[in-house]
Amino acid sequence: MITIVSGFPRTGTSLMMRMLSDGGMEVFADRKKVFFETKLVLDMPKQTDWLYKLPGCAVKILYPFIQYVPDVMHRIIWMDRNLREQARSQRKVLRKICEPVQKGYVGIASKANKIIIGNLVGGFKVPFIRIRFEDVLRAPDLIAERLNEFCGPLDIDKMTGCVVERSPKNYNGMLEERYGESLKFNLV
Repeated sequence: MITIVSGFPRTGTSLMMRMLSDGGMEVFADRKKVFFETKLVLDMPKQTDWLYKLPGCAVKILYPFIQYVPDVMHRIIWMDRNLREQARSQRKVLRKICEPVQKGYVGIASKANKIIIGNLVGGFKVPFIRIRFEDVLRAPDLIAERLNEFCGPLDIDKMTGCVVERSPKNYNGMLEERYGESLKFNLV
């Protein structure tokens, strides 16, 4: 079974992928340092055959690409975050890479989030767990235990150890820059 980590940008999906990786799950990504993303996602829905080759792996597929996942055995970890903090973080990244900031992001994300969660609960019929970014920061040990129950066995101590202790409020800097990775990969 494939474990898909999904959500909107800036909701903690990369942190979740790091937790799974440190916990012992194999992750499928072009860059495993910070973002844990693969360019193959950008070819969805035209190309999805690569997903069939990933049993036992975790892969990050952000919204809107999650809706193009084919009928392959999978479970979903949906990351959620306070929408205002998510929007602040998204604006910060877009400014950093000189992209225009979309107006009305909170409203758009709120509506889309309700639709996606509704489909996950009632429509897609796949195992899923919803995790709030703020909860990961407040109680990484409890989240690691939930993840172990959902898709383990995982090393709970190692998962907990990779979470940087900080406030759930939007961080002024770019934590990603600690690892020396470019932000532009996300939008290529």
